[in-house]
Amino acid sequence: MDGWIRDLFYGDEHAAEKLSRVDSYWKSALHRPDARDDWYFLFDLDDISDLERDEFLAKLSTDVHATITTPNGYHVVTEPFNYTDWDPPVEYDDLDTGGQLFIDEIAGRVDTEYQQ
Repeated sequence: MDGWIRDLFYGDEHAAEKLSRVDSYWKSALHRPDARDDWYFLFDLDDISDLERDEFLAKLSTDVHATITTPNGYHVVTEPFNYTDWDPPVEYDDLDTGGQLFIDEIAGRVDTEYQQ
């Protein structure tokens, strides 16, 4: 990034475009397997009821670290376990066993109280 800032200072028109994509580069770097500190499973449960979610959670044979509401349902983050021997009570849409880092984005906001 230091090079991009220097390039921007000296008029390189491509440097501003690179700097505008820093958030994308950052997320990509964090999703690499070598960025993880722990290893968890992530179940993607879409289009299920709260009752079905609760049944899914009750039947898990491992510790649950988080249940996150998504636009289409829930993400359930668990300790790894032998899921091939497990009969889930609710069909899940996807299971990520790669241990990706969960990233939550906070949208930027403008504080209008102090604008002039």
